[in-house]
Amino acid sequence: MTGATGHDIGERFCIGNVDVTLTPTWHNWQDHMTSEKYQHRRWERKEYCGYWFDTPDGSIWLPSDSRPLPEFLEWEKAPDMMLFDFADNIWHITFAGAVELANKYPESELLLIHWGCVDAPNYTPFNGDPERLEASIKNPERIHALALGEGLSL
Repeated sequence: MTGATGHDIGERFCIGNVDVTLTPTWHNWQDHMTSEKYQHRRWERKEYCGYWFDTPDGSIWLPSDSRPLPEFLEWEKAPDMMLFDFADNIWHITFAGAVELANKYPESELLLIHWGCVDAPNYTPFNGDPERLEASIKNPERIHALALGEGLSL
């Protein structure tokens, strides 16, 4: 099996009036599993990506489920909104990484993702605590911790 196909990290393409740029991410949880199901090959960074969307109304960045990366702190402009995974887990941003990223872009709205979506209170990828994050970042009023099906207008 070869790596992923399509666009490379950094490439841009358009969907209607939305410009999409693939951003780096690193979520190789498969390499940490003991199951042979995932050990048939080495998982490469080029197989994972996040997305930066430039829309007529603003920019949205989905870093994806990722470990913290230096590139996350190097954007020339802040996104208007981040789809923000704040899981305290080695396959994800880690809590310290989430705080650093949120504080790097203190005006970006944060739509919290990947928390509370699975009933697994002792499994760190799903048990991020919005109140702990709120107490740890600049401008905590920008956190949006929505219930399933709840909408958001900015």
